[in-house]
Amino acid sequence: PSDDRVRALAGSPLSMAEASRGSISVVIPTYNCASLLPVAVKSAFDQTRAPDEVVIVDDGSTDATPGLLRDLAARYGERLICVRKTNGGQGSARNAGISAARHEFIAFLDCDDQWTPEKLERQMEAFRADPALDLVFTAYWRVTPQGGRSLVCLPDWDPDPLAVWRALIVASCMTPSTVLVRKAALHAVGPFDETLRVGEDWDMWARLAVSGIRTAYLRTPLVDYLWHDANLSRDRRDISQAALMIFGRLFQSSRLPPRFQAEERRCRSRW
Repeated sequence: PSDDRVRALAGSPLSMAEASRGSISVVIPTYNCASLLPVAVKSAFDQTRAPDEVVIVDDGSTDATPGLLRDLAARYGERLICVRKTNGGQGSARNAGISAARHEFIAFLDCDDQWTPEKLERQMEAFRADPALDLVFTAYWRVTPQGGRSLVCLPDWDPDPLAVWRALIVASCMTPSTVLVRKAALHAVGPFDETLRVGEDWDMWARLAVSGIRTAYLRTPLVDYLWHDANLSRDRRDISQAALMIFGRLFQSSRLPPRFQAEERRCRSRW
C-alpha cells in the first residue's frame, strides 16, 4: 500500500547475542532512483564487515523502484528490509528507516552513493578503540557522472563538541553516507526534521553536537559521493536559508549551553 509505512520483507527477531555485539543497520532512503540504487545496495552488502541488515525506504517512488525492490529482496534475502511510504522527503525517509532498523548502529547510505568495501570495518575499529564514541564519519570522493574524482577531506578534526559545533557553523561537514552513529544518540535528540527540504541532516548533526556526543573522523576516503544536477546541496541560496533556520532555532533555545550560544554572531555573519 502506498499510504502506509509497510515492512515488505522482515527478518526474524533479534537474538540476545545479535543485540549485544555491536550490530549495524544500513538505512538507504530512495526516491525515483532505480537506475543507481542497485550499486548502492551492492556496496552495502559487499562490506568486509557485513551489515546485519539493510533497510531501504522507498519514499513514494513513481519509477521502476517497486519492482526493483522485489528483485533485490529475492537476491539478498532476510537481511534486506523494504519499507514503502508516501513521499515526504529525505528527513521523513530517514526517520522511517531508523524506526524499522533493529540494530545498535545506524549507517546512512544515500541511494546514489556507494561505499568502499572496508568502510564499515574501519569505522567499527574506531568504535572498538574508543567505546565512548557515538559517531564516526569519514572523508569521501566527490565523483561526477563524467568520471571526475576529487577528494573531500577535512584538514583537521577536533572531537570537542564545541569545536564540532564551530565546524558545523562553517559548513555541513558530515555527508550522510559517511556517517555511522549509535541509534541511541539519534533517539536522544529526536528525529530528523521532516519540514526541512534542505539540510535535515545538517540539523541533526548540529543537535547531536549540542547534546555533547563524542565524534571521530577518519581521513581515509571511504565513500563515493555522486555529484550531479539533482544534488539539493548545490543551491547556495537554499543552503544559506537552511543554515539561518537551523542555527537560528538552536540559538533561541534556552537549553543551549552558554559556550555554544557565544558563537551566534559568528554564525550569522557566516551565512
